[in-house]
Amino acid sequence: MKESLQRKLMIRIGGLLTALILTFFITVNIYLSAERKRSLITTGKAVSTLILKKASENLQRSGGTLLALTALSLELKRTVEGSEDLAEMAFIDETGTFVSHSNPEMINGKAPEEFLDTSREAKVLSLNGLQYVIYPLTEDPLKGLKLVVGFHKRGHAARAAKYLALQLFILLAALAIAYFSSSMFIQSQVLKPLDRLRRHSMQLREGDLTHYASVLQHDEIGELTEAFNNMTESIRGIIEKISSVS
Repeated sequence: MKESLQRKLMIRIGGLLTALILTFFITVNIYLSAERKRSLITTGKAVSTLILKKASENLQRSGGTLLALTALSLELKRTVEGSEDLAEMAFIDETGTFVSHSNPEMINGKAPEEFLDTSREAKVLSLNGLQYVIYPLTEDPLKGLKLVVGFHKRGHAARAAKYLALQLFILLAALAIAYFSSSMFIQSQVLKPLDRLRRHSMQLREGDLTHYASVLQHDEIGELTEAFNNMTESIRGIIEKISSVS
């Protein structure tokens, strides 16, 4: 069964375009995932600035006793209640104990093991349906403590869903535009010139040596067209010589 050249070309180009766009889509999402983590870290620092300042002042006034941080629990609670995105805030000491927490019932309780990472860099993790940023504090008088800022996922999930829908729309639109642009290019630059050559070869087969194919482009198709015309001219010359001899 004869298979259309256009169909074969478009299947291969469609597959290539899909692979390229999906690769771009995945790369962008990896980058944006890292950006979202950085955004959480930055947001956490912004909402914690005043808290850290008060914590430092309390510790300095108390001579460094961690009981001074317990008095900040009410301040942590007010900060959390005043934000739609915040779920909880807390300070953890070196033993993994909450010394201050936006939920007073958690004070003196043990923090989850995931919070006790020894890294000196801010860390983003998901736990119990929340997203947490853990800040190791490295400056006196808070050195050795960790600040925990928990965010609700619902806000981020809603934004992520909208963004994913937008990405999907852009992906499909880009694929459709690229596919149809490629189809039009192949039709005009490859298939139509080949069809002209096909018609020209049919005329040659029928013995018509008076027509020449038009050379409309200066590329491989144009060179092939010129070769057809030269072949036609050569055949015509051979026939004329034979006719003159006979």
